[in-house]
Amino acid sequence: MRNLFYVLIFFAVASKAANTSSTDQTEYKITPEVHDKGVIVHRRQPITPKTTEAAPDKTNAKQYSVHDYIKQYETDLTETLNNEKAQSSNKQAGLGLFNGISKVWENNTRLSRSAYYFSSGQDILVGLQHYTKKFGCVSKVTIASHGWTKKNPYGGEGIPISNGPNGSGLYLDDESRMQRGNSERGMSLDDLEYALRPHRQKGFTGLFKRKVTDIKFCDACLVQIMGCNTGDKFATRFSQVSGCQVVYSTGSSTAVDTKDGSKDHIWNSEKQPFSKRSGNFMKITPVKDQKGKAAKTLRQEVKSPYVSQ
Repeated sequence: MRNLFYVLIFFAVASKAANTSSTDQTEYKITPEVHDKGVIVHRRQPITPKTTEAAPDKTNAKQYSVHDYIKQYETDLTETLNNEKAQSSNKQAGLGLFNGISKVWENNTRLSRSAYYFSSGQDILVGLQHYTKKFGCVSKVTIASHGWTKKNPYGGEGIPISNGPNGSGLYLDDESRMQRGNSERGMSLDDLEYALRPHRQKGFTGLFKRKVTDIKFCDACLVQIMGCNTGDKFATRFSQVSGCQVVYSTGSSTAVDTKDGSKDHIWNSEKQPFSKRSGNFMKITPVKDQKGKAAKTLRQEVKSPYVSQ
């Protein structure tokens, strides 16, 4: 009878352990123990869960919000420009390029260390090349020229040339350059990307012969494209390729005209009739990885008027 009694106890304990699992999330094991007089007791013990090594604590890593990142980039940019101004004979920084007969545009680009008239996309890249050779890297470039009408068939993806042959400007890529007429003096951001890679030689690659090499932008730099209706794709890729912050107009773009030239660095942008774009200026800031390449970009609208640097 005693043996039957303990058998019943065993089944009761085992049944209780099984039923407990539905409400008690703790895992248990049943361990048999032999006591004196041959009595077998099945002891129910909790199983201690295995501990795994905690993941490294990354809470101390400095995290930037979009606003903070842009602010830090612009702080570095201001430092770069101020250092260059201190070394410049005219106390200015960067390269100014203008295309057209507007005296205001010319005056605007004079707010630069070096400025000249350009008549092709090749002129733009050669200007960047000469500036790099003379000063080490390009801190800023301001491009004052006509842009695009709202109804242009190319989406404003480039910098056209006033009164120049078709395809003679600076465009999004080689394909878009070919669509515009394939002028010998035309260039694209493919040419710029090629020229930014060190130790490149002039020669054919891709669709065209690369004519310009040895361009370098400073770690923090600024590109100001002041033509009308500049395309988002063009401005974004310009930022990615150069690693610079790019400011451009999403509508019409006009410089404030003053007799004494005191406000020639102020630009207005207006929304075009029936356009879906805001008509303000847009700022694109590159987010660089550890190798200094722009992994992505941040977009920020800048209300008109825009005061160019």
